[in-house]
Amino acid sequence: MPKAHRPRGYTYDSALRIVTLDIAEDAGAAAIIEHFERVIVDSSIPLDAGCLVDLRHGARIFLFNEVHEFTRWFDGRSRLLQGRRAFITQRPGEMGAANIFCAFLRPRGIEAEVFTDEESAIAWLCSSECRVRAI
Repeated sequence: MPKAHRPRGYTYDSALRIVTLDIAEDAGAAAIIEHFERVIVDSSIPLDAGCLVDLRHGARIFLFNEVHEFTRWFDGRSRLLQGRRAFITQRPGEMGAANIFCAFLRPRGIEAEVFTDEESAIAWLCSSECRVRAI
């Protein structure tokens, strides 16, 4: 979807129950946090929706201090964002940063994984939702 049609920085697919954040070329941790802040206050998105963070269009690699900043931000908000987190990237350096971030989130009870393709990420996010619906 063109950026002109996504002023909020994210989209929500109610059928899949997945929020997608498409990270812009020059976005850093602050921009991702800003997108998540908007998701939190959007009453049309359930708290247990899965979240897909698409880093494939980014032009920069996240630094360790940005990963740490993002993790600290999640510390106080994990109850507000209860669904799984999937990160998509195809660049080795960014994959490393995303894996470190996922490793920081897991002890906080947040399921997070890194993927190289959108289909696998969506399947993983939906597998959690399917289990919840089956219970």
